[in-house]
Amino acid sequence: MAGIHFVMSDRTEFTGWAELTGSVHENWSRFVRSEWAWLVQTYFELRGTGYDVSASAVADSQKVNVMHADDYVQLQNKDLFFVAVVVADRRVYFPGNCSLVQNHNQLVSKADYWVPHWDQPGLIPRPSLAPDPDRIFNVAFAGIPENSIELNRVIEQAAFERPVRLSMLSPHRWNDFSDVDVLVAVRDLNGKKHPEKPPTKLFNAWAAGVPFVGGMDSAYEQVGKPGINYLQVCNQRQLLNAISWLQDGDNWISLVDAGKQAAEKFNRRKTREMWLAVLSGPVQEQFKAWEHSKRYSRLQSVFVRFLRFNGMRLRRRYLVYRRRY
Repeated sequence: MAGIHFVMSDRTEFTGWAELTGSVHENWSRFVRSEWAWLVQTYFELRGTGYDVSASAVADSQKVNVMHADDYVQLQNKDLFFVAVVVADRRVYFPGNCSLVQNHNQLVSKADYWVPHWDQPGLIPRPSLAPDPDRIFNVAFAGIPENSIELNRVIEQAAFERPVRLSMLSPHRWNDFSDVDVLVAVRDLNGKKHPEKPPTKLFNAWAAGVPFVGGMDSAYEQVGKPGINYLQVCNQRQLLNAISWLQDGDNWISLVDAGKQAAEKFNRRKTREMWLAVLSGPVQEQFKAWEHSKRYSRLQSVFVRFLRFNGMRLRRRYLVYRRRY
């Protein structure tokens, strides 16, 4: 079997990965950007379980290279390297020999493979008891405020049975769910599917034992069941009703219990198994075929993927022109 080689380029986004000591959980605050959340984290998770992986700043022509999409587009002599490109949330990218995606809608060819995003390293779960009805109900918001709805304004205008306090997951303790009664992650109230985004926030809520209220993101629908293990909202009224519904202890417990069951399919052990299944299965078969192919065939493959890349670029320009990007 070909070795697996993670390419951590010289870009500043990868700074410090080689000096990392301890587990990913001890270094949870480092795993923010996709470079760390996908490549660095996966490398250390697989290496920590004894899997034979290597890593450096340059690609290895004798191995399966796992590389971020932002680095692959800059790679010279693409025909000399077999690369599994980590697409992350990029809408425009140069496809690799195969591509690893985080949303099922990114699966556009037989050489694309979906692997689940890791849940939050170093996660501090919430106590399993339902919220105390005599205290303030703590609603936590996950995400970047400027990329999401004005949750403060929405909640301030509402009248709940119990007082509600809104808090943001702090950059200094976004792994801490110990006092969160419900996690809200709604990017918009326009019904957008966000086909390039992962279901990470839903995974985190499940793992933390916290009920989750999300928007219409396709990623949530792909791994969860709306109304069963998370609540889905597409307008302001539904959002407020969801928070009110979760103030009932029985409703809160039922959603959390269903989420805990769902989390078993996407815990760290299962995610490692899925990574290994992809990297040691179909990716190895593709590498073997590539390894025995002629240089002309490799160049032709690069050219076809270059055409796909430019097709994405043209589509983006069109959507920007139409103000739909």
